[in-house]
Amino acid sequence: MLGDAYFQLRAQVGTGLFSLLRLAAEAGSPESTQAALRAAQAGLRDYFTFAALGPGGSGKSTLLNTLFERDFCGAPEPAAVGKIAVFRYADQARDDVFSDDAIVLYRPHIFLRDFTPVEVPAGIPVEAVNPHLTEADLIFYVVSAATGPVDAWPFLSRLGRDVLKRLVFVVWQSDRVSSEEGANSVKRLRQAMLKNLGHASPIFIGSTADRAGREKLTRWIEGEVIFSAPRRGRLREIDEVARAALREIVNKPRAERQALERKREQVRGLREDLAEREEQSERQVAGALWTLAQSSDGLRRRGEDLLREHLGPLDLLWKRAFSPRDLAQEIEAQARASLAVQLHDQLAVLEADLQASTAEYFHELREVLPEAAAVKPPVFPRASLEEVLVALVTPLEVSRVLLEAFSAAVRTLQLPMFAAVGALAVALGAALAGRFSGVLLGLAGAIVVFVLLLAFLLRQNVVAVFGRYFTENRASLLGTLDPHLRSAVEHFYAGIAPTLEDRAGQLADEGQRHEPLLARLQQIEETFSRIDEDLRTGLSRTEES
Repeated sequence: MLGDAYFQLRAQVGTGLFSLLRLAAEAGSPESTQAALRAAQAGLRDYFTFAALGPGGSGKSTLLNTLFERDFCGAPEPAAVGKIAVFRYADQARDDVFSDDAIVLYRPHIFLRDFTPVEVPAGIPVEAVNPHLTEADLIFYVVSAATGPVDAWPFLSRLGRDVLKRLVFVVWQSDRVSSEEGANSVKRLRQAMLKNLGHASPIFIGSTADRAGREKLTRWIEGEVIFSAPRRGRLREIDEVARAALREIVNKPRAERQALERKREQVRGLREDLAEREEQSERQVAGALWTLAQSSDGLRRRGEDLLREHLGPLDLLWKRAFSPRDLAQEIEAQARASLAVQLHDQLAVLEADLQASTAEYFHELREVLPEAAAVKPPVFPRASLEEVLVALVTPLEVSRVLLEAFSAAVRTLQLPMFAAVGALAVALGAALAGRFSGVLLGLAGAIVVFVLLLAFLLRQNVVAVFGRYFTENRASLLGTLDPHLRSAVEHFYAGIAPTLEDRAGQLADEGQRHEPLLARLQQIEETFSRIDEDLRTGLSRTEES
């Protein structure tokens, strides 16, 4: 229909302005921006008034019906007979008398929301017609191709120059004459117009059946009236107002989002830093346990040296010559004392490192979160942890192990020792009886050497059993200390994390509040980009045509 492209573009602009105005209110834009958008909205609410004049029977009604593709005026409107008929939109049809010479016909045709057609019958005085013509965007003077403008010039000559600028002659009902006659009608009309009015208005020829003539007239109306220079300028101004408002509206939330993203990045950096610090503390725990393991190995070697020093091979031959319990107590006392010192030193080092790391971290945290100044860093419970760990260290039970190993070695030596004693007794008895036997003596000597060698080996085995037990006990000790140390470090850092996580949650909530607004702003930006493209394309096509 007439003006579809313009009205579609105007509807897009209107929808964009409506959404933009709502977002301006939500984003807290200045009242001046919102007022400018409301004014732009009001500037879109325009309509076109087309008036049709001419002698009776010239085809005014059919011209208007053809242009708007609706049978809305003419014979079906008996109330308008002999009066100026002004057509306007209403949900229900009704007729209102405007004056003695005019009547307003309200009809439920959608196109009447944008157009106000005015049909002026012949015989109406200029004084009654002129108020309607001064408001018209376009005035058709319709003449029949067969009869021409009968007595039109006295009436038209009384119209003002401003009205004549919007006057268009339409030679209608061209299908009733030949093309040559139609061309001659147009020629005679142009000559008479210049003679009587001294003004050159556009002249079109056509009929309901003449599609080419109708399309030519429609293109001219859309190019010169609907997309007229003032309306083009108004659309450009509205588009510029909307774009300027959009830039102003979007700047604040985008700046806030950028600031929010910087804070989020800082929080992410602090979170990563905290994780690295915790990993470093866990490595320190592993290092402390490794140091305790090395210390335990040193205690094992010292215990082995003490055992070799106090336990000789011959001590296995005489059980009462060696006291495993006294030696075990001495070894265990040295081990526990050394372990307590090592634990104290390692916990002190860990506490110092944690305090230094925490002080540095909270300094960085307060630069990002000033409210963190009121948060006190957690305290590492070194003294209480040391008491717990020392209490967890079980006795080494060296006395039991040494006694069992020593008793087993003694029992192993008993039979060979009795054999050696027996062999020596036999050899000695034979020698006293005067029956010296070198074989017996050699056998007795060999048994004695075997016993001494076995005693040496069994002594080494006692030392080895002690070493294996000490190593197993070290693994058990470290397995007991490891979870408690790591749990203490984890609990320490758990006291730091909530402040950071609370802030991260706040930033996430702020981001969720901003994102819908920013998403809608982006959609409106895309909408106005399309409108701008359609506006430039539509206007350029109109200018070309």
